[in-house]
Amino acid sequence: FSNLFYSASQRAGTAFVATSGYIETPSPLYYAPLFALPTGLFNWSHYSNPEVTKDLEAAETATSATATAKDFVKAQAVFAPARLQVSLAVEYERLFMNDKITGAPASFAYISSPWAARLGAAQ
Repeated sequence: FSNLFYSASQRAGTAFVATSGYIETPSPLYYAPLFALPTGLFNWSHYSNPEVTKDLEAAETATSATATAKDFVKAQAVFAPARLQVSLAVEYERLFMNDKITGAPASFAYISSPWAARLGAAQ
């Protein structure tokens, strides 16, 4: 399955892939360039729009949060209608818990947190 992410030949004949996204950084600017920039890892459709590239690159290099937001929203207004990425839903996380353990994350936070360091016996 991971070959789909890195090999165009493995995606040949594939029109749609449903997968989990690893959005561990709470910013749309973290994820959008991966599918909206010509060099993006998830830009499997070869999307390229000079206006979007200019605005996303400006957002990525801006030193002001306000400038970053303005540049991102300008880019988003152009790439969003192209439906380059479709968010469907959040998958359920499976977690076993009982009254003898505490500290396990019940969300996708486990992917980027030191969750095992927080495990402990419930009192």
